[in-house]
Amino acid sequence: MRQDSLRLAHPLRHLGSTALLWVMAVLSCCPPTSHAADSSFRAADFRALVERQVQAWTKRDFSLGAKDWAADGELVSPGGRSKKPALQSAMKDYFKNFSNLSVVVMQTFLSADGNLGAVEWDWSVTRIRDGARGTTHDAIIVELEHGKIKSWREYFDFGNSVDARP
Repeated sequence: MRQDSLRLAHPLRHLGSTALLWVMAVLSCCPPTSHAADSSFRAADFRALVERQVQAWTKRDFSLGAKDWAADGELVSPGGRSKKPALQSAMKDYFKNFSNLSVVVMQTFLSADGNLGAVEWDWSVTRIRDGARGTTHDAIIVELEHGKIKSWREYFDFGNSVDARP
């Protein structure tokens, strides 16, 4: 399998059952968001959305996943914030320092109302300046509005990541 393709792995391999239970509890206990639920958006639709985001990043082409984003959608991570119009530029800047991206989706969840999703994935890259390879274990909360990404919030330890020191 090519390194830039989506691969699946056992869902508990890295974050463990405690983190998985926390994500499940958040999604099952959260009150519905203020956005009207789109009853046609299902778990399989969310998984396909996540796979398109993986492909956009691994192929360095935001257009592959752009239709999944609300016009005012925002990506927030320990590395910064980017609104939808700036995501292709942010992607281009990221790959000035990193190569050989591989993303392994461990688990996805979607709330019953279809407005809140969670992703657990491993993000592996090579730092160009010295060839160091590293994997970041990432948990993501996605707020959806009518099946579009309103916010994509990533939670990971930036301290030991090769991404922290381009």
